[in-house]
Parts: sequence; C-alpha cells; structure tokens
Amino acid sequence: MPARTRGRLCRQQYRRGASGLLTKRYHQEAYATCLDLGEAGAIFALGWDRKLKPVGAEAKKAKQEINTGWIYPPRAERAAALASADPEHVTEL
Repeated sequence: MPARTRGRLCRQQYRRGASGLLTKRYHQEAYATCLDLGEAGAIFALGWDRKLKPVGAEAKKAKQEINTGWIYPPRAERAAALASADPEHVTEL
C-alpha cells in the first residue's frame, strides 16, 4: 500500500473511531510496482501478482510521472484536498 494512501486511511480511521463512528474496511483494487533500473530503464508491474507491463524506456517514463506528479499533495484548493482525502478514491492505472 502506498504511503500516501496508508496515511490517508489511518487519518480517516482515527477520526471515525474518535467520533464514535464505525471504521471502514480498506480495499485497494489497483496495485502497481515501478522500479527504476538506472540506465537500463525501469520495470512496471500491475496487480497483486506483479504482471510486467511496460519495461525499459516506457516504464522509466511512467516512473518519472509517478515521482513528479502522483506522489505529491493535492493542489491548495479545498475541493482537490477533500477529494484526495476520500478513502474510496483510487487513481486508475
């Protein structure tokens, strides 16, 4: 589970429990692993069984997109911040 997703879930669960509400069960439909291999490019695996998708330069491009866009906090706008805090939110891969 990515750190950002795990942190968001933990905050939601804590707030719900502290408020006397039932906590929600975590589920993650999409899962990906992307490993940068330096000059050799990268590998990108989808799913819990790690099926290799793009490799080499194409996977390297995906890894750069993840590192420069996906793992950063949302824009400093109320709607974007609230949307990213929704524990049901899953980015499509």
